Amino acid sequence: MIESTEDLVLVSNGKYQFPAEIIFKILEFQFHQLLQNTTSPISRNTQYFLRSNLPVCKVFYRCVVKIVYRYCVFKTPHTFDNFLHSIMNRERLGEYVKVLDFQEFTSIGLGRTGKMNKEIQMVTSTTILECLKRTPNLVEFLASENIKDDLDTTLLEYLFNETKHLRAVDFCGCSGEIFGSNFANVIIKKPGMENITDLSFHDCTDLPSWVLEKVLINLPNLKKLDLTHTQITSKNLQKIPHSAQLTHLNLSYCIQLTTRELISFFINHPAVTGHHLVWLSLQCDNSTNTTLSNNQLTFLLKMLDCDFHYLNLGGLDVSNENLTLIKKKFVNLKSLGLANCDFNQQQIIELLSPPLNDDGEYYQKLCFLDLTNNRSITRWTMDNPAFLNCSSSLVAFEFNMKLITDIESIGGQLIYRKGSAKPVIWKTFDSGGRRGWLFKVGPLNEDNTSRIGIIEYDIETGEKIFPILKLPDFLKYVNKKISMSRGVLGTADETFGDIERGIYKYYGMKM
Repeated sequence: MIESTEDLVLVSNGKYQFPAEIIFKILEFQFHQLLQNTTSPISRNTQYFLRSNLPVCKVFYRCVVKIVYRYCVFKTPHTFDNFLHSIMNRERLGEYVKVLDFQEFTSIGLGRTGKMNKEIQMVTSTTILECLKRTPNLVEFLASENIKDDLDTTLLEYLFNETKHLRAVDFCGCSGEIFGSNFANVIIKKPGMENITDLSFHDCTDLPSWVLEKVLINLPNLKKLDLTHTQITSKNLQKIPHSAQLTHLNLSYCIQLTTRELISFFINHPAVTGHHLVWLSLQCDNSTNTTLSNNQLTFLLKMLDCDFHYLNLGGLDVSNENLTLIKKKFVNLKSLGLANCDFNQQQIIELLSPPLNDDGEYYQKLCFLDLTNNRSITRWTMDNPAFLNCSSSLVAFEFNMKLITDIESIGGQLIYRKGSAKPVIWKTFDSGGRRGWLFKVGPLNEDNTSRIGIIEYDIETGEKIFPILKLPDFLKYVNKKISMSRGVLGTADETFGDIERGIYKYYGMKM
């Protein structure tokens, strides 16, 4: 970590105190605490961390730089340009970098035209490639649609062939003729990228199926795969290397999939039959023909030998028999998506009411249930206390925005009292008008919405207070995009990942 003896804190009497390793751990802990403030941008939390610690002394400076440079977030071309110049001038800084994050990147500014954006040469295929060459220990590359035309063939080949430590690659939202043409010309060297385990083509709509197959066959250790709204076919899925051990698979809105081959893939392919799959989404548009009929879905659910934590069947023909099967078979399920599926309230209560096992203990662990566009759930049926409180583990529901708006019109919360017990409070939460939730207020799901944006000062010193405000914990269950990142400090939930930001949040929070 810190090798030389001069990296010890020198106190005023000339004696050494506290090895730099300890200082590093303390600062790392402080940084982690600041990043718990998920209601404000990472850049703001980082700036506060830098102002507080960077000027203290040389050892603090070295430790802070190493912590901050591990996860590099770019919001504007100037941010990236300054970063590139810093690692070009100081080569060692590039060795600290583990993540290049373009989730929140945008080159659009006030009064700036498309022509002006093209003339700005701060973020181009050349500069991004130069950045990759100077960050030899890169672990995650999180691209976005705002740099899609800058990902040329040379850059993509370097990404897939030369980055020896790269684990996760995310091309969320990248589409268009230029991006598709660049990817079509990519040549991946054999035997493929053994170090890449997480790959996302979420909403890469213009990539031909043969291009997707060309990439997949060269990833022998694949674990997370997001193919939402792509042209992937069932035959392409069969080409995934047998050595892969898929834990996360997203096939939402993949209209090229054929039923027989898809079922064969789930039943026979070693990548999904090894009991590793915990996250699966088969959501589809129920206004068109669905991939699986009710009988086919029932057969598939019976055959799947998985311990699901996340399962999204939105838009499929899910029956009450399927609900019973899901409840009995996937006992560790935490998030269940049933959008656009019709069940009456009593059937939902039976699903959520935890049965007793042989030891007399409840084993129901469902935390989140998506009931968007369920016609039996209205403002008036919500008054049934047995509905919201039939499961002790459940912390959030998702409903359509009309129902959320109706609840907000009466104060935005529902309160249930039972005898002398503490009242249970359910509050509304929305993502800006597209999706809405009702969550149970508790230690992990605090109601901080009223404090967001409020500036507070210490009444005695007059100093500005930097409050740590967390978004409700249930939001990690609602994301419809597989998170490829392990977070700024690498401590994100292994199954549900980090809370997404920027354009990733937009795609993850889509209907």
